[in-house]
Amino acid sequence: MEVREKPAFRDVGIFGPHLFLSKLNKPRISAILFRMTNQTLCELMLLLLLAISCARVIFTRPAQMDPLATVPLVTFVFSILNVLAFGLSVTSGVVMLLAFFVTIWNVRALLRFSANLVVDHYGVLFTLVSLLNLLLSAACIVLLVLYRPVKIDREKKYAVKMETTEYTGGFDHGFVEYEKPFEPKTLFVRHYYSTDAAFVSSSSAAAKTVVFIPGECSTLDYYEPFFVKLAHDGFNVYAGEFFGKEAGWFDSILDFKPLRRAALSRVKNNDAERYAEVVKNKSAHFARQYEALLLVLNLDPDGLIAVVGDGLQNDAYGKISNTESSGVDVFFDFSQVKQYKTPGYGPIDATCPLLAKLLGFERDGTFYMASHLANSVEIVMNNAGAKKTASEED
Repeated sequence: MEVREKPAFRDVGIFGPHLFLSKLNKPRISAILFRMTNQTLCELMLLLLLAISCARVIFTRPAQMDPLATVPLVTFVFSILNVLAFGLSVTSGVVMLLAFFVTIWNVRALLRFSANLVVDHYGVLFTLVSLLNLLLSAACIVLLVLYRPVKIDREKKYAVKMETTEYTGGFDHGFVEYEKPFEPKTLFVRHYYSTDAAFVSSSSAAAKTVVFIPGECSTLDYYEPFFVKLAHDGFNVYAGEFFGKEAGWFDSILDFKPLRRAALSRVKNNDAERYAEVVKNKSAHFARQYEALLLVLNLDPDGLIAVVGDGLQNDAYGKISNTESSGVDVFFDFSQVKQYKTPGYGPIDATCPLLAKLLGFERDGTFYMASHLANSVEIVMNNAGAKKTASEED
């Protein structure tokens, strides 16, 4: 399908040059920190703690207690919590491994501190390894800053609000909103919508709805600029992500929420044969998820509804369209956009630049690809909406 090209992302649109020109009057460091995601800030803090702990061999005086010996263990524990909160990624995995290595190397120092013993002097080997760890921490900090994901300020800059609803249940018995504690959360649904008065008061804006589920190697966070662009332009966006045994791929611990994305990415890039085996039922898998999400949302069939995916086969959309209650007007896959080079991952040149670099693409802080994908969806939906209106009038 040929998609008409919109003007260059850097010249027009909501993510244009004004975003960066407004930052020029601020200190560079504060501007960088302001545009970091929560995950990046957490990882940066953990690396700084490791660096301080390793640097103590330089400034700690003899005959003193060594309380900084506790820092590596605390950092390692928080690195695990960071993975549980945000999922395993290249950066979080590196931080956790480095924290583990520094913790192992500081076990004796930790035991000495717990016994209230003072430091006479640090051994030559311990000093050299600590300095090496200090250099590794510094290198990771530089890498993290250079390949940091670009944070998007939804509400203040683009008048877009995001609400998350959590569900429990399954495909066989349906999904209900999460209320009771300790029940497994198997579905997360984000709703992006504009708070601009012009769109809130417009019934036509409310009638345009995009339903999206990320690819198996991705997550909703990787697509957020795409959602914000659509919502800013007056579209309602519902993005869902399924977890749990029924939504798994490996039938093992690798389906655990923090691990699944990383495990699938690793298999996809390193073992093509196994990946083909894992995703052999991909079409049915995603068709089932979209059907369940549409049932949960219970959208108005009189509105314009689009199902959008990333790297799905055509038969997946065919299975959804054959569902009597789907009410879907448009099926669109990112593979229809020729300029899109990271199918199944999302516009990661901005949202996960280090992964993009490993795949051979450079970091782009302008959100060009996310905006281009959103423009492509808008063109297709507006054309479908015009045809639907014309047919109703006839």
